[in-house]
Amino acid sequence: SRLIFSPSSYNVSQNFSVHATDDNIIEGTHVLRINHSVTSDDTRYQLDHQLFGRFTVIDADTASVVVASPRVVVEGQPAVEMCFALSARLSAVVSILVDNGVAVNDTVDYSDVAFVNGLDVSGSASVSLNATTWASGDCVFIYAPEDDVAEGTRTFTVRYELSSDDGNYDGQSGLVVMQVDDNDDATLLVVANNSVLQPGESSTLTAVVTSQPTVPIRLVVGV
Repeated sequence: SRLIFSPSSYNVSQNFSVHATDDNIIEGTHVLRINHSVTSDDTRYQLDHQLFGRFTVIDADTASVVVASPRVVVEGQPAVEMCFALSARLSAVVSILVDNGVAVNDTVDYSDVAFVNGLDVSGSASVSLNATTWASGDCVFIYAPEDDVAEGTRTFTVRYELSSDDGNYDGQSGLVVMQVDDNDDATLLVVANNSVLQPGESSTLTAVVTSQPTVPIRLVVGV
């Protein structure tokens, strides 16, 4: 900033302002000083690097993870993107490792049922962010594998953890909550090949279970 005082208006004060620029760098609260110099053909006003003042700058930047992801995944459908970016610049590469989903609040315990699928990472389970990609981010793919079990709608948490030589980010972790919509129905269908019988005739009935049960089921027929 430059101010000019002329001989005719030297006694008119002039204002200037200072402000802290948002730089996306994590610096914490710090003190900055402002110097000023005066130049003129009037040798009485030639002053270099005079200390104008010190200002305390309160940093607005924090080290956090920005996650962008759909909140609902449909079983058997293509994988969806879970993308990670950072809120501020980094001083070293940040790696983010993503775990498979863990079911929460299930009303039925499917943990020991081998043929029940959940919410998994498809392909690479990690991303690395650097000085170029910290703001734009990078993604992993999440999907709900197809199974034949009618579990109903389930809720999962997907955990991620950061590692880096940048101490602002190293060791951070978090959870992303996602819902899996089931595409199976728990239904037992009974179909007769002939619903009108004459005396002495019989009919064959076919029972069909539309999804895989977790334990044996019984169909009791009576008249």
